[in-house]
Amino acid sequence: MNWHFKYISTEEVYPEELSGTRGIANEAWWDWITDGHHATMGQLARAIEVRQEPTRRLAWVKSVMVLVERSGRDRMARNALIVLANTQDPTYLPLIQRATQDINPLIRASAVHALIKLGDEATAATLRHDSSPMVQHEVLNALHPPCI
Repeated sequence: MNWHFKYISTEEVYPEELSGTRGIANEAWWDWITDGHHATMGQLARAIEVRQEPTRRLAWVKSVMVLVERSGRDRMARNALIVLANTQDPTYLPLIQRATQDINPLIRASAVHALIKLGDEATAATLRHDSSPMVQHEVLNALHPPCI
């Protein structure tokens, strides 16, 4: 996973940074809420003034640390592994083998299937003792499919 850290002092914080309205001017946000576009997300309409000016709620805060995971990376990597496996080209094995070391268990589990599809059962088997139960399960199912 790629995590992005940003330190923000309260002097730098704009209401959009903490209210979830980043990129939307406060007037447009207010119009969107009053027009009922928030639908069943009533929490967006409650205490809107506080949402537009977070320092009202967080007056005691001197700084904020924001931790954001880059969305979509895990699914994109999983899809890339599927595509590489479907090429049936073993020259992609080094890329797929690298994915077995990824921090995300979804990517490691996807790598198992790609490795087996390209004939590298030995590398797939090394994940039998992975720290993630999901990856362990995928290895067992891929190497020893259940009989139906």
